[in-house]
Amino acid sequence: MEPKIVAKPASKIVGYELKTTCREGKHFQEIPAFWANLEREQSDMLNKTLRAVHHNKLGIYLPPDSTTDDFSYVIALEVYNYEGVVPDMFRGELPGATYAVFIVLPVESLGTTFSGALQGTWQYIYTTWFPGSDYEFDERGVEFELYYEATKVEIYIPVVKKREDL
Repeated sequence: MEPKIVAKPASKIVGYELKTTCREGKHFQEIPAFWANLEREQSDMLNKTLRAVHHNKLGIYLPPDSTTDDFSYVIALEVYNYEGVVPDMFRGELPGATYAVFIVLPVESLGTTFSGALQGTWQYIYTTWFPGSDYEFDERGVEFELYYEATKVEIYIPVVKKREDL
C-alpha cells in the first residue's frame, strides 16, 4: 500500500470536538462512538448551513499533550469562512503541509469491520510504512481522515523527507 504524496494548502475548518486520550486505547472506542452519536442536527449544521469548500467530512487528530496523551478529535468540514458558525462549534485551521495519503480499503458497511479497516490502516502506516519509507512525520502538521462517503476514506499524514546524516 503505497501512498500518494500531495501538497495541501492551509484551510479553515469548522466542526464538533471530542476530548479523549490515548491511554489504555480509550480513543479506539470513543472516536467511533463520537461518529455514531453525531446528532442529526449537528450533521445538518455541518452539511447545510456552513459555506463548505466540499461536503466531505474530516476526522482530525489534534496533537496530543506529551505528558498526558490527551488530545482532541474534531469532526469537521473545510469552510471558506466562519460565517454562520454557532458558538459551540470548533473553529480552527489545518496547516498547509506535504501529506502522504493512504486509501483505506473499502468495506461494505459501517461498524466493526469499517472501524477495523481504518485502525488497521493506521497501524500499517506507523509500524510498516514509516520505518521503510524515505519520510518521517512532520510535527508542524495535523493528521486527518477524509470521508468521501460512508465507506471511502483517505488518511492524510503530514510528512517531510528524512534527513540523511552527513
